[in-house]
Amino acid sequence: MEHRTRSTASDVLEWIHAFCVVPIGADQGKRVKLTIAQREAVRRALGPDTEFQILDPALRAYLTLAWLCGPLARGQIRRLDSMDPLIVWAAAGPEIRTVLERDDDGVIVCPRYGTRHPAVTQGA
Repeated sequence: MEHRTRSTASDVLEWIHAFCVVPIGADQGKRVKLTIAQREAVRRALGPDTEFQILDPALRAYLTLAWLCGPLARGQIRRLDSMDPLIVWAAAGPEIRTVLERDDDGVIVCPRYGTRHPAVTQGA
């Protein structure tokens, strides 16, 4: 499938269900089944409401992965640099882990898109 430069919330939701796993809690490691409220939060986060914030750590991890190597890669969304890389890695299903790398500092990198989490700041 060719990568599109602009993704819809539906694309992202489909990708999360196909490739992400629950990162924490009793269902850790199982495929994601987003609730109606979580699906709506994704739609709002990808919409024009720049003030909307996602507080759910699992949902933040899924969106971070979508930005790293999924339908939001190279897109113009707000990155979630404050997201714990360990939770992001735990949310990556086996297919995602084949395209990502982790360095000794825990930074997650997608060589294909040149994305990384957390992003390195100038002077750091």
